[in-house]
Amino acid sequence: MQESPYDRALALAAQVRTMRDHFLDVSCGCGDRRVIALGMMARDNRVATATLAHVALRLSCLGCRTGPDEIHLCATINGMQAPIFGAGVVWTMPLLTRERRPSYHLRHRG
Repeated sequence: MQESPYDRALALAAQVRTMRDHFLDVSCGCGDRRVIALGMMARDNRVATATLAHVALRLSCLGCRTGPDEIHLCATINGMQAPIFGAGVVWTMPLLTRERRPSYHLRHRG
């Protein structure tokens, strides 16, 4: 896997419209995972000028409705997984990583 061409601080400060050729891989402790195309988000003028840090803090898991455990900026739609055909993952960079308990366990402490 190649190293990311961006610094993490630069990527977090970048606007959605400047990173529209990339994808966000969002995964949660409950097992839910999705890949979001920044190009689709850039079509909305309200979201296009938001920074990736702002977007990363506002995302929620579709499964358990809490904050995701990991958000990665990826070069391809495959995200963190290897593609079915062709080479491996081009590059990926963690934007947000929850270091404590996964969010799913925070919700269901019991």
